[in-house]
Amino acid sequence: MAGISAPTNGNFSPLIDVSTTQQFMRTVGENTILRKKLFRKLKEQGVLSADASGKYIEKVVRVGNRSLTQRGDLADRSFERKNEWVTYAIPYTDFEVLGVLSEKDLRFNRGSEAIVKLNDALMKNMVADFAKGLNAQLLRTNAGSNTVLGIAATAATPVPMFGLPTIFGAGGTVQNYNPDTQATTGNVAAADREALPNQSYCGVSTHPTNAISGVDGKVNESTSPVLGNWSSTAWTNTATWASTAIKFCDHMLTRLARGTDPTEQVDLILCTRSMFTDFSNAITSGGPSGLGARVVLTNEASKPNLRVGDGMSLPYGNADICWDPDVPANVSYFLNTNQMILPYFPAQPVLLDPLLKNSGGEEMFDIKTQYDINQGAHKAVAIFTSQFWANPFFQGVGYNFA
Repeated sequence: MAGISAPTNGNFSPLIDVSTTQQFMRTVGENTILRKKLFRKLKEQGVLSADASGKYIEKVVRVGNRSLTQRGDLADRSFERKNEWVTYAIPYTDFEVLGVLSEKDLRFNRGSEAIVKLNDALMKNMVADFAKGLNAQLLRTNAGSNTVLGIAATAATPVPMFGLPTIFGAGGTVQNYNPDTQATTGNVAAADREALPNQSYCGVSTHPTNAISGVDGKVNESTSPVLGNWSSTAWTNTATWASTAIKFCDHMLTRLARGTDPTEQVDLILCTRSMFTDFSNAITSGGPSGLGARVVLTNEASKPNLRVGDGMSLPYGNADICWDPDVPANVSYFLNTNQMILPYFPAQPVLLDPLLKNSGGEEMFDIKTQYDINQGAHKAVAIFTSQFWANPFFQGVGYNFA
């Protein structure tokens, strides 16, 4: 069977007119945002936008603090460097979703109205698949991963989406970490509250025990995420999520409160469906003996009000905790969406009339259509060019490391 060549700009099949194509580009973007909580939060923060340019995302972040020293009159001044600017650089990646209308489909759906309905059904399916695929890329997929959290990959063909696993990636052997001493003593064990972060993210060290040139050793966490061990026996004697959820979430929320401003604190917690159910039960019943019940103001007899229309979420602290089917098993993401960006390249303008006027081109997806003689089918290809970046210092993850 002969191969299918990639569609080129402007190579539109008469099957899909430009107005339908343009409407689809708008619809696929809106539905992608509406279907998943993380996309909606990024949209609310204004960091999901068509402002991508160049080949790389380059984000410059200030780390460290200038020192405060006491000085006597007429004493010499020494300017000890305590801060530095670091640059995170990451290449963009491309995604495609291919839809096909076969000659057989068209044979049983003759007439312009029938063809339009057939095309609309195809595009709705592509919308759903695109939303699911992109969400999975952000929460789960990572090129070269060999653990549930993966290993950060900075080079691959094709370029991967640098999703959340790239921030928290760890190898087969994970060490423990004590944030009070900023030190590790060996492999993570059941009594350890935290694990040592990955070596790097986008070329910048996230290993808090590795010194950054020009930065005080006590602020090395300024580029490091927090890897919490929710199965630690330090929370309760029973190392299950249902038993440790409340104490562990309290620890992570305070640990990741990098400042008093809401933009410096966790605002979204994503977990699996079963973990969400256990947390909901724990927050209303108080969980096992020793956790202490929480007072929940609600009109319901036993359950707090769930934000069902907002992706089934519960307010907790300054964050919303909700479940997502793409979160890996036993993982809970503690995210600060104010410290993330997801820029994308806007779609190429689509011609609307012979006078070469266009629609503006702010849509998320390029849509190309082409009739392939060898395959005997009309192809619709949706193309999305984007990349994801998050400041590791403000992000955390929970996992049963030991």
